[in-house]
Amino acid sequence: MFRHVFDPILARFSVPAEEREYAMSFYLQGIAAVVARWLAADCRDPMERVVTVILRCIPSLPATKKD
Repeated sequence: MFRHVFDPILARFSVPAEEREYAMSFYLQGIAAVVARWLAADCRDPMERVVTVILRCIPSLPATKKD
């Protein structure tokens, strides 16, 4: 799945090939941790707030070159 789905996306955003698996692990584990914390707190915060937190934790990637 990584090779067919995530690898092309990360390549599009110029993430070096040798860093792609680490980058995906970082993002997926981070997102899972935020969701787990929200669930452990009985989902007290609105889902929109949790989504905002996740999006703020993900840095903007450099724009890709247009051909």
